[in-house]
Amino acid sequence: MALFDHIFLGSGLAAHLKALRLVRKKKGLKLLFLDQKDPTKLSHSWCYWQKSAHIPEHLVERKWNKMTIAFQDIKTNVDIHMCPYQLVMSHSYLKHIQQELKKKGRCCFSFSEPVCQVKGNDVETTKRNYFGRCVWDSRLRLDEFEPNTLMQDFLECKVRVGKPIWDPEKVTLMDFIPFKGGVYFLYLLPLDTQTAFVTPTAFTLTPLTVECHKNLMIKYLTERYSLHCDDITIERSIRAQIPMGFLSHPSTKIGLAGGQVRASTGYTFWHHLRELDMGNFAPNKKWDQWMDRLFLNLIKERPSMMPQLVVRLFQRCPPESLIRFLQGDGSILDRLQVMKALPKTPFLKQVIRW
Repeated sequence: MALFDHIFLGSGLAAHLKALRLVRKKKGLKLLFLDQKDPTKLSHSWCYWQKSAHIPEHLVERKWNKMTIAFQDIKTNVDIHMCPYQLVMSHSYLKHIQQELKKKGRCCFSFSEPVCQVKGNDVETTKRNYFGRCVWDSRLRLDEFEPNTLMQDFLECKVRVGKPIWDPEKVTLMDFIPFKGGVYFLYLLPLDTQTAFVTPTAFTLTPLTVECHKNLMIKYLTERYSLHCDDITIERSIRAQIPMGFLSHPSTKIGLAGGQVRASTGYTFWHHLRELDMGNFAPNKKWDQWMDRLFLNLIKERPSMMPQLVVRLFQRCPPESLIRFLQGDGSILDRLQVMKALPKTPFLKQVIRW
């Protein structure tokens, strides 16, 4: 039986950051990562509002100081130079972490080796057995979340168009379009005037097909930017889902599987970065969880309200306060600013029914 100090079931960002924190505290640890695929072979975007230098500057692909929120004919432009929106590519960041892990520890990555069962510190795979002094599980199971948990269901596409249409200095955080099955919006990160990451996203109880996402995205691009279908090339796409809700029971897992997500937004990347500072993930404050539940219940019952709510928040809240709140770092004053900006009647009804 192979022996390791730490075994990681899953080799995504949560596992990498947990391992990095461990080897920074104690060099020479023997680490094993088990996964069915190599995460550095895929490339997708991770974004966050910069508040401190968590990520080396050379790994930041793009940075935006302006942001747009839109719904039909309403468009709100937000100055975010005080906390720029930054883009990091997953494969680059994970390879960077792996370099530091290999310098400070003894790392072994084993892919295409499914885990059969875990009993305490014993891990059995399809190839052999392992023993770890600690075993960290980041494998996501959606059935471990509460029933009727909303899903953030999205398809990240790298898109190139036939003419210059985008402002490379401005990110579109949300551009809402009518959708009967929940809330739907497009998230657009321009890399230049003709290339962007375009991510059609649904907050829904019933995930969409890849084809449905693509059709809605193409319809949006042709209508919003007066393009013809032949002008649009999807260079690559990646499908993903993030649960927007809470675990049914306390979990010892790490990352998204351990509830490391802001439930009302589906934001995970910033929570993962805080792993380096805080060690074990500290869940959002009970006050934030209460506000998240009210907001999520409102989305489920009245999804058509969300576009107006989001636009209203960005129009009435100071950007720094709102961004801190969305990322789970808000102060009491930030929360009060958010509550003040929200329409009172629908939320009071939710409070009364609570």
